[in-house]
Amino acid sequence: MLVYAEDDVGYIIFNRPWKRNALTRAMWEALATGVFTYCSDSRVSSIIVYGEGGAFSAGDDIEEMLGLGSVEEARRYFTAHREAFNAILRCSKPVIAAVEGPAMGGGAELLLAADIVVASRRSTIGFPEAKLGLIPPVLLTLGTYVLGYRRAKALAFTGAVLGAEEARELGIVSLASGPGMSLRMAQEIARMTSEMPSGSRAAIRSISLEAISSIMVSMEHALDMLAQLVVTEEAKRRMKSFLESRRSDGQ
Repeated sequence: MLVYAEDDVGYIIFNRPWKRNALTRAMWEALATGVFTYCSDSRVSSIIVYGEGGAFSAGDDIEEMLGLGSVEEARRYFTAHREAFNAILRCSKPVIAAVEGPAMGGGAELLLAADIVVASRRSTIGFPEAKLGLIPPVLLTLGTYVLGYRRAKALAFTGAVLGAEEARELGIVSLASGPGMSLRMAQEIARMTSEMPSGSRAAIRSISLEAISSIMVSMEHALDMLAQLVVTEEAKRRMKSFLESRRSDGQ
């Protein structure tokens, strides 16, 4: 994970390309800390989240989740997720996601929490958790607000993978860019938002947070349900099968 500020922009960059930036608990914790730090830094006017190596994020690290041995351990594990999403949603500054390549599972759910999402037209976005015996907790709560009740449920039930243009039509993506251009476009948007008075930025964020306050309570419940599911025999069997298929494909 790379976390640094340049000019008036805070950058949080997933830097685990050999795993397609699969998110470990430590990465979720670093994301939460980075967002909180830059939201509190008067020198920073916006935050960009990006993934190195041609992938935004393949989602949660399945090998790490397989190691969870009890519901209580899983609840502690997913605390890092809750803190990261809370940090993003409560931040008084715009959070911009720049997407190249796949954004899956937890990586796709981060796009629902961001204020603005710029995605390369070669990007793919999906929520495949149910295929692993799990659920996409943010899609089923915040996603119903962002996308609509039926659209969010359809994505959760089918695990469909969307292209950038289709994701833009649904409302997951704000703007589609040319291949390799999402970060540059995100930087241009960050520059535009920096010209806005800080009071206006904070007011937009505050009003937006009021609109989803009850949804954030539901998200807590959904994360608890995920903690219960991740340690079931069915989920573990499906996660192991997924990993074995990836290894046989040489990934």
